[in-house]
Amino acid sequence: MHRTCLKEIAVFTVVVLLCLAGSLAAADRRPNFVFFLIDDLRFDAMSCAGHPFVKTPNVDRIASAGVRCTNAFVTISLCAPSRACFLTGTYAHTNGVRTNEQMEFEHSMPTYPGLLRAAGYETAFVGKWHMKNVADPRPGFDYWLSFVGQGDYINPKLNENGRGFHATGYMTDLLTQYAVDFLKKPREKPFSLCLWHKAVHGPFTPADRHSDLYKDALLPEPVSFRDTFEGKPAWQSRRPRAAGNRNQATRPSLADLQPPAWNARD
Repeated sequence: MHRTCLKEIAVFTVVVLLCLAGSLAAADRRPNFVFFLIDDLRFDAMSCAGHPFVKTPNVDRIASAGVRCTNAFVTISLCAPSRACFLTGTYAHTNGVRTNEQMEFEHSMPTYPGLLRAAGYETAFVGKWHMKNVADPRPGFDYWLSFVGQGDYINPKLNENGRGFHATGYMTDLLTQYAVDFLKKPREKPFSLCLWHKAVHGPFTPADRHSDLYKDALLPEPVSFRDTFEGKPAWQSRRPRAAGNRNQATRPSLADLQPPAWNARD
């Protein structure tokens, strides 16, 4: 009975979305959608969230003109599962994406870009897909610009609508420019754009113009930095970044792990 109820809820959700898409198609003026996604950004690593030295003026501007959710949570804190949840509106155990790069949800599963496209929207995806380790165009998008896996910050290999090529420049700048080019296209349809950045995911490679942005910033050592993982779930101690660093005496200092350009102090 429980499974039946879940199926009925899922069907009801899809029907509601389809009805919504139909009502949008009938409207004279339909809204456009732009979904920015920043990878691995801490909830407090923004100046609008009170960070002592991080500068995020454009994010702050969006926050000041909208709503900033300060009590939000994820059900699985991994990259690919989160992306699948965003697109499908379902939990990881439903869409099947439970790990990074090795899994992708079935293309028959409804996504919000696909529903908007069916309702007459022009849809685009620009950025990091990170599911099934592919860069080729995925269903539901009229325009596609992506890369395999994590990609590279400098002179990355990109895939535009199925054509692979090496680009020249910094990944964030390139993705932003492709997104802007899409937005500036003459069109009669409303649009939906996913701009999903690689940044600020490690390895931390800033653009040259930002290499000294925080050189004088004081970066205190987090309280949990020397955690021994005692009493924590087993998967945490098995992670490569944790291996060899469980002993406080052998764990490197924060300064040893930082790029020289940061010039941070304990």
